[in-house]
Amino acid sequence: MAVKGIIPSVDEDDAQLIRRLGFAVAAVWTDLSSASQTLILEQAAAVGDAQETTQLREQLQTFIRERLSN
Repeated sequence: MAVKGIIPSVDEDDAQLIRRLGFAVAAVWTDLSSASQTLILEQAAAVGDAQETTQLREQLQTFIRERLSN
C-alpha cells in the first residue's frame, strides 16, 4: 500500500476520534505485522509538512522504541 497524501484539517470532534484511533494503534502495536507497522509509521510521518517527514519519522521511531516495544 502506498502512503496517502496529506490529511485535510479536521474539526475538534474529528481530532478526538483520530486521537482515540492513535491510542488504539499504540495499544496493539507489538501485535501488528512489521509491514503494518512500517506503513503506519510512513503514513504518520507523511501527514503534515513535507520538510518535517524525516524528523517526524525519527521521533515516531524513538517513541515506539522507548514506550511501545517490549
